[in-house]
Amino acid sequence: MPAFVIPSVEGRTDHAPVLDQAMTWGSILPAVWSFMLAARNRGLGTVWTTAHAPLEKELAAALGVPHDEVMLAALVPLAFTLGTEFRPAPRIDRREVLHWDRW
Repeated sequence: MPAFVIPSVEGRTDHAPVLDQAMTWGSILPAVWSFMLAARNRGLGTVWTTAHAPLEKELAAALGVPHDEVMLAALVPLAFTLGTEFRPAPRIDRREVLHWDRW
């Protein structure tokens, strides 16, 4: 069954200094990216969206999340993919893109 995953983080960055914003997003983004990679490894499709952002306050209320204390960071649809074309992405051999002591 398809689902929406809504990663959230305590605190808000609405009017926060840049450093606080960077630290908050630098914490949640890698966690969600890891989740998305794990989902792909299990044949599930995901995508990071901010489609909820214009209605974040209303969505938080519908979910019973205290909007003033918790930020809904993303809206990630999660579902099995259709068809047979979903497979690991092609990778370039690392020797073609990684170089040491080369200017």
